[in-house]
Amino acid sequence: MKRIFFYIIILLFCTNNSFSMCIERSLGEARKINYEGSDVVFLGIPIQIDKNVAQFVLLDLYKGSVSKTVTVKFDLLISKKYEYTLWLIYGENLDNNDTIYAGECTLSRSIERSMGVGDIPSPPVLSLDKEYDENTLLFNHYLFNIYDLQNRQIFYDEIKILETLSKLDKQKTEENNNSNSTQINIICIYIILLINLCLTIYLIFKRK
Repeated sequence: MKRIFFYIIILLFCTNNSFSMCIERSLGEARKINYEGSDVVFLGIPIQIDKNVAQFVLLDLYKGSVSKTVTVKFDLLISKKYEYTLWLIYGENLDNNDTIYAGECTLSRSIERSMGVGDIPSPPVLSLDKEYDENTLLFNHYLFNIYDLQNRQIFYDEIKILETLSKLDKQKTEENNNSNSTQINIICIYIILLINLCLTIYLIFKRK
């Protein structure tokens, strides 16, 4: 009996760990970690969904490099009702940029399924086992509409943040390129001066 109880405890421990792989973070922290940790970040529309694989058309690219049409693999099954909806994808490159993997713990999502991403608490879900009066049902429906609008606003705000981050990354890249170019030019100047100095010394000794 004790051995059975021990195995049950181990099973529960392992199960709890499997369900807690995604670390809960504030939205701001999650955005930062997702952006920095992703090879590719883009806005796109899935034109075909088959279980956990979707074919996306690229609308805007914020980080990395992908083709105009890209395959995205998810951990979970995606309903076909999310075809032709706006999606934000945070992913890693697979198969030479032709396939992107968007993990379950990333902020990858459709605008139609943005709930639970932000720091806004979800409205209470009414139990199906109970009967409610019309006012309670209407009020609950109203709360979920407000909640949905708030999460959609988070989605659009995130697009603006990603546009800003993308511009900053491009500026840093240009600054680094300019800095590297300047260093190369300085090195070239030093080499030319050294060559001229060597030629001058050679000519002086040759005349003697």
